Amino acid sequence: MAVPVAGKTELDAVNLIFADSGRAQINDLTTSGPAAGIALRLLTEASREIQSSGWTFNTECNVTLARDVDGFLFIPVDILRVDADDASIRTVKRGDKLYDRENNTFVWKQDVKVTLVRLLTFVDLPETFKNWVTHAASVRYESTTVGSRPLGLRLQADLRIAQALALKEEIDTADVSIFGGTTRLIVGRSPLGGRVA
Repeated sequence: MAVPVAGKTELDAVNLIFADSGRAQINDLTTSGPAAGIALRLLTEASREIQSSGWTFNTECNVTLARDVDGFLFIPVDILRVDADDASIRTVKRGDKLYDRENNTFVWKQDVKVTLVRLLTFVDLPETFKNWVTHAASVRYESTTVGSRPLGLRLQADLRIAQALALKEEIDTADVSIFGGTTRLIVGRSPLGGRVA
């Protein structure tokens, strides 16, 4: 019987970033010096940027934001984006509250159904997205610390492959169709050109 393998952790990702730039691996993120801190910060930034687009794994639909006693609709701190499900309700996230753009106020007269894009921790991401995030951080780490053009080109190629695999998983998971619903990509096409297998 096969033994389940745990998914990639932040330590695994930082070690991949270090391996890509020719640095020695580490055993602990908290006691490994400033280089590990830089790599972890770049990993966190890449994760936030990639997740902010909103994907099937971090998008929650038909969520009701309930007013507090003052009429405010508070947004949890791990929410990257919020949009009212009713297109006639014009909203925007401002700080930790939902703002009513139509009436220029934070005070709402009713609860609002929304779609949320949630920032997940690295370990909660699907493996293909962990790889994409890790390769994006690796490219940034290399460009800020090493600066080798040949290495940078190889890492860019790795990044494009990781991105394509993550987007393929998104298409497969979302069951998108060109005939209805909201789609980000045309079914069967890679964002890098060519057919998606």
